[in-house]
Order: sequence, then C-alpha cells, then structure tokens
Amino acid sequence: MRKLVIVSVIALFSGLTFAGTPYEELDADKDGVISAEEAQADPKLAGRFKDLDKNQDDRLDAAEFAQFEMTPASVRQEGAEAGR
Repeated sequence: MRKLVIVSVIALFSGLTFAGTPYEELDADKDGVISAEEAQADPKLAGRFKDLDKNQDDRLDAAEFAQFEMTPASVRQEGAEAGR
C-alpha cells in the first residue's frame, strides 16, 4: 500500500495527466483511465495489464500506469511475450 501511495504522489507531481506521454495517447476515449481494450495498443502493457491493475477494476489509472513506466525494459518485454 505504501508503494502505491508513493507512486501516486510521483504520478501526481510528474504531470497531472501525463500530458505528452503514452498514458494520454493510450487513453483513446479520454476518460482518464486506460481500459484493457485500450491497452492492446501497446503489447508490453497489454501483457502486464492484470498485474498492474491492483484494484482489479479492469482499468489502469495514472498511479497504476506509473508502475508500468517504472518497470525495467527487460521486464516489459517479458510482459509482451506473455501476452502473445
């Protein structure tokens, strides 16, 4: 829980809406979250979607997405391979 709070604070102060980042681009319907369907646009994200969706609401909010962005590239690649 503490990690989630820290990540949330980081997400908040690194640009309230992640303007100009993949988060905003992936949020195709601009509702402020990334759905499982929207995540399919990034195979690496799609492969790790269920792990990142901590509250299991089938959507990634900014804090949950920040966890993905902080993930090393090698782990992201594993997620993409798992999602195939």
